[in-house]
Amino acid sequence: MSSLAPVGAGEAPPFLLLNYDYKSINFSNWNEPRNRHWSWWNFEKFIPFSVEIGRGSLPTHEFGRAPKDLSSLSVDYYGRKMTLADYLRYSRTDGFLVIKDNNIIYEAYPRQMRQRDRHGVMSSSKSFLAAAYGGLVEGGKIDPNATVETYIPDVGSGYAGEKVQDLLDMNVAIQWSEDYSNPKAEGIVIFRAEAMHPGFEEWKGGARDFLRNLKKGGPPIDGTTHYYTSNSSVLGWIITEVTGIPWNRYAQMAIWEKLGAERNALNFEDATGFGQASGSFVMTLRDFARFAQVFAGKGKAGNGNQVFSEGWYETILNNPNATKYSYGRNSKWRYSHQLIINELGGMAHLGYGGQVWYANANSGVVIVKMSTLDNFAAADADTGNATLDILVNIDKFLSQQ
Repeated sequence: MSSLAPVGAGEAPPFLLLNYDYKSINFSNWNEPRNRHWSWWNFEKFIPFSVEIGRGSLPTHEFGRAPKDLSSLSVDYYGRKMTLADYLRYSRTDGFLVIKDNNIIYEAYPRQMRQRDRHGVMSSSKSFLAAAYGGLVEGGKIDPNATVETYIPDVGSGYAGEKVQDLLDMNVAIQWSEDYSNPKAEGIVIFRAEAMHPGFEEWKGGARDFLRNLKKGGPPIDGTTHYYTSNSSVLGWIITEVTGIPWNRYAQMAIWEKLGAERNALNFEDATGFGQASGSFVMTLRDFARFAQVFAGKGKAGNGNQVFSEGWYETILNNPNATKYSYGRNSKWRYSHQLIINELGGMAHLGYGGQVWYANANSGVVIVKMSTLDNFAAADADTGNATLDILVNIDKFLSQQ
């Protein structure tokens, strides 16, 4: 039963009966809707190849406080106009944090999550690639206009001849489905190859073997985003080849150790040691905001450390080849460098299950949201649209204060 079916006037949202027998949650059933409220912030207890992404030795970057009343804001969600508080409740939000100019405006943990708990941010962590690529491109290690096989000679036919820039902009047409109800869909099979689901033993070469077997196809290139998780995985593979270390270890050195994070992050590798780039970082809500602050700072973290150059930020923002993103009812969102961008200059990335980060260098607004949607797919167009709408509403509201 979907817990996010359209809600009519006077109806209460149908909540699942959650499983509190935590010993019964394991590698085989962790993504069942009734188990996610525990599993999505306890991955290291059951995923076989979990790896800590070290925070480094910097002091924790602290936020100031400047609370503001956001109760007047609303959003349309499943055909119903909701206050911010109701939206957070209906969208199964675990943590929600709004920052402006490094001051906490609003912070809430509506469910069981606590401030120092780590929670999966799913595909929102694809945006780590945007930050990681900056130094490698500007240092001459990666040419965005080069083809993939320049760096991965044995990449296979699906990605042969494709430009790195088109991977960054989700503009590659391959045979791909993210239908999570179909166990044969590529979006599910990649999870097995990455050792996130049972059956990884059949992929002796791990995720790289899966990527080599993909074929060209899908809808024609027409300027609309071709959102395929494998594009991000291949980008991580390129970093691994160029640097000689798993891409997630590179992300630790290039990004995470510079933020003043309060905790280590968590990531995963397949059975061969290949680091995931498809979207599987786990972190605290405040550390999620510390990462987003890099984009509000045009490449500088909140503590002043340079993660990538302002020139790379401008390349992302003003990319003439950015593709048209499918979500965004009231805004024009574009997909560029594994990020989405709106007409306000805000940058963001959504993640499976209701995750999102948002940062606007013009307004100084940073917003992060962690959720545990307990319907089967944990993703749909109305959820995506409502999430982007509330980000824009908050940004506009705070810009007028």
